[in-house]
Amino acid sequence: MQAATGQLLPRSLMARLDGLDVLSRKILTGKLRGERVAHGRGASLEFEGFRDYAPGDDPRFIDWNILARLDRLLLKLFTQDEDLQIHLLLDQSKSCDWGQPNKAFFLRQIAAAVSYVALVNHHRLKIWKMSDRATPCSRILHGRRDIASAIAALQSLQPQGTCDFAPCCRHWVASKPHRGVCVVLSDFLFDESHEPGGLERGLAFLRAAGRDLHCIQALSPQELHPLAHGFGDATLLLIDLESASSRELNLTPQAISQYQVNLRSLCQKVQRETQRNHGSYLLVSTADPVERLVLDAMRRQNLLG
Repeated sequence: MQAATGQLLPRSLMARLDGLDVLSRKILTGKLRGERVAHGRGASLEFEGFRDYAPGDDPRFIDWNILARLDRLLLKLFTQDEDLQIHLLLDQSKSCDWGQPNKAFFLRQIAAAVSYVALVNHHRLKIWKMSDRATPCSRILHGRRDIASAIAALQSLQPQGTCDFAPCCRHWVASKPHRGVCVVLSDFLFDESHEPGGLERGLAFLRAAGRDLHCIQALSPQELHPLAHGFGDATLLLIDLESASSRELNLTPQAISQYQVNLRSLCQKVQRETQRNHGSYLLVSTADPVERLVLDAMRRQNLLG
């Protein structure tokens, strides 16, 4: 099956994305909602307001005048015109080149929407392709003028090869990307037969790098609900898209039931390991409208807001 082609980012969706921004939990924690708030001084800082002092806050920003007059510890807050850097790690391995709608194309659609939101809000964006290593497929992009470059980079991608998740994450961290938000877009169907534990090690690398981590797992309706799509009571020749190995399987009700147990276990593992590494997790079907995913589910995930 060849990855679908079409419009990655319709104009109708662009108009609805204009009011969104990319959130960073690490930057927003304990600060004012919707603002990247910095404790510091300099010409780029603007006074924003006060909040109560908490243990661990920098005492340099206590308002000593208020303390002397009111006997109350208040901390001065400043907003800083600071670019947030977003990294998209996009799985375009052969396992993604399957399903109706196609997973590889669907992942690129999500990446296009996040890229648009990042760039219209003047954040810095870099797109990476995951294979045996993390390969940059764009320079650092910034501002509306680079939206076309982001879409062109995504459109140029073709599913190929495998995704060796742990080496890929290790290579990405070794490239020393700037701190910010890291969004992993994948079906998470990694072959770990030769190197078990790749998922756990890969996510641990990302956590150790100190990025704000979000994992989005996309599966096709045929993978999520095989019986509803005619995959039952038949003998099929299953071909692994990445290794080209094949296996004949009799799809009895028992085999389908075991498959669903295994898939549920895999998704729960991805969710558990993501959350254990202080990330957020979202499972989506490629049948879901991208517009609803971005405007609803990804806002609940606190990736966009």
